[in-house]
Amino acid sequence: MHIVNVYAPQRLPEKKNLWDALENLKLSTPGIWVLCGDFNAVRLQEERKNTVFNTGCARNFNDFIHNSRLLEYQMKGSKFTYARRSGAKMSKIDRFLICQDFFDLWHDTCLMALPRYLSDHSPLILIIVPIDFGPIPFRFFLILGWTGPPDLYLIEKLRHIKSALKLWINDIKVKEEDTFNSLSSDIQNLEIILETRELLAEEQWTYEECKAGLRELEDHKNKDVRQRSRAKWASYGDDNSAYFHRVIKNKNARNRIHDIKMNGGWRGGERYANPFLVGLLDITTTAQKPLPELIQHREGQRKTHRKTGGSGWMTSRKRSRWPR
Repeated sequence: MHIVNVYAPQRLPEKKNLWDALENLKLSTPGIWVLCGDFNAVRLQEERKNTVFNTGCARNFNDFIHNSRLLEYQMKGSKFTYARRSGAKMSKIDRFLICQDFFDLWHDTCLMALPRYLSDHSPLILIIVPIDFGPIPFRFFLILGWTGPPDLYLIEKLRHIKSALKLWINDIKVKEEDTFNSLSSDIQNLEIILETRELLAEEQWTYEECKAGLRELEDHKNKDVRQRSRAKWASYGDDNSAYFHRVIKNKNARNRIHDIKMNGGWRGGERYANPFLVGLLDITTTAQKPLPELIQHREGQRKTHRKTGGSGWMTSRKRSRWPR
């Protein structure tokens, strides 16, 4: 693993030279790469507050990240990493850049910006310990006549289905083999007759039906091969499946909740986050409809305060505007 601590210069030409040197070094040296430190550059205009956004500097920095095939985790804890002592000017110039191999190994990684305190830079910490909230909740429906655990019933049910499918498939294969041999034999006999004379109407009909039967069997075999290839693709995957897995990992990394801010401080891990989310879910699901009742109450007040004339117009309007 190659870990590079970066402190980029201030001037734009010197930054460009540094990006080129790092790009050549990264592409020419295989392995896992992690670049971290003060890059003195931002990628987007939203990463600066009350400071000048240099489009050329951002473009060079983004080109370097793209050409070097680097990725970036979503930062938690703070939006900016640098602030002037007065706090009027802020920017995100400190970051972690990692390669695809690092992300594939630790896609659950959390990048956290810690409080600055007396420094003008926020310390960044990269946490690669995975946070596991346990298995995804799954509900079993109890079946009448079964008194054991639902998961064991499901396993037993699937085992019986698998055994029945094997017997059915073997029976179908034997029947298809017999049908194929019979049709092939009939076609061969009719083709021998064709060498000496023309086929009669009944023989011609039999010949065409045998051909249609063989085409149907061949179509079934092709469908079976196609289904087997899909099953192998689901088990072993290919280049496209690796791409989609990376897309899913990126989405999970963006949406994962690593820490909860409670009582002015950050609490991390499932010890705090999981009970907090469960409690929040209970509150939202057990609420006694406060918002609709409030809206209905205010609508009633609005209707009672509104005075209308006989024609439905507001009485505060002049009579000259009333329809005649």
